[in-house]
Amino acid sequence: MIFGDIKKWAERQIAPNRIEHVQSVAAMMGQYAERWSFRLEAGLTAAWIHDICRHWSWDSLLAAAVQHGLPVSELEQAYPILLHGPVAAELYREAFASPSAAPTLWCQDTYNAVYYHTTGRPKMSRVEACLYLADAVEAGREYPGVEEVRQLSFIDLDEALLLSMERSLEYLLQRRQLIHPLTVDARNWYLNVSMSKEPR
Repeated sequence: MIFGDIKKWAERQIAPNRIEHVQSVAAMMGQYAERWSFRLEAGLTAAWIHDICRHWSWDSLLAAAVQHGLPVSELEQAYPILLHGPVAAELYREAFASPSAAPTLWCQDTYNAVYYHTTGRPKMSRVEACLYLADAVEAGREYPGVEEVRQLSFIDLDEALLLSMERSLEYLLQRRQLIHPLTVDARNWYLNVSMSKEPR
């Protein structure tokens, strides 16, 4: 994968106020790649692409989702910001999975990581799991409990995902906000993983 080409492509699309966050996520992905042994290029690409649509208007996100044939739930219709990951993933596919593009620029694992980085999903790959966590605990994030999740993410990936998801769900519940079903499914899946590790 020629990462430099993708980074230049992504940089042209990221809103200026998101660059620092994206750089920090990329730095975390570099650390995670060393700790959890996944391809560095796949992780860095996911980091640079994940928020290229974060600044889009809700109408633009909905229109792009429809244009690319993405499934749009009632929740996503009400809160189209949830589509910024799937739309970004589709833009990546459109740009780098075409027959005319260099095959080394496309990675399905990167696509999935970008697609699910906001909601998570059950049974994530290491690149997916690490992008989800890097987005949540990069150095610029400051919220109660972030350091615990950050430290745990270098010790036990599954437990860090579970803790991060539960913190996110608690936050949404306290504010009586809608919750994406994929996040609930992911939390339950990782809870089952956690319970299976415990002595019976």
